[in-house]
Amino acid sequence: MEKSHQICFCKVSNVIHTNCEHTIPFIAACDATMYGANCASECACVAANTQTCAATNGACTCKPGWTGATCSDDVNECLAVPPPDTPANAECVNTDGSFVFNCNAGYVKAADGTCTGELSFRQPQAKNK
Repeated sequence: MEKSHQICFCKVSNVIHTNCEHTIPFIAACDATMYGANCASECACVAANTQTCAATNGACTCKPGWTGATCSDDVNECLAVPPPDTPANAECVNTDGSFVFNCNAGYVKAADGTCTGELSFRQPQAKNK
């Protein structure tokens, strides 16, 4: 794929043409990993964590769950203010780029995402005298 090319854009008729008297230079867009004049600079963004790399200056726009100049820093959603709504009997656990809820000991995750008690404890039976 050709990284860039220059064509002219006629001011009067707003059409792309190769021979115009009064032109506005138009540079084709860089691919997602390059930026700058003639798309000569490589974006420093972590590709998997990045939505876009700005074609003009290489600035990274991070996907949700990521931050930093290159989108390499995980956001700890569990420490957010306000924190995520944690179901009863569960704790928030940060993961790379996201978070999950783990049920506390003695509870299991139900289909609706809540944590329900699955353990039943037997009461000792009284002895008949």
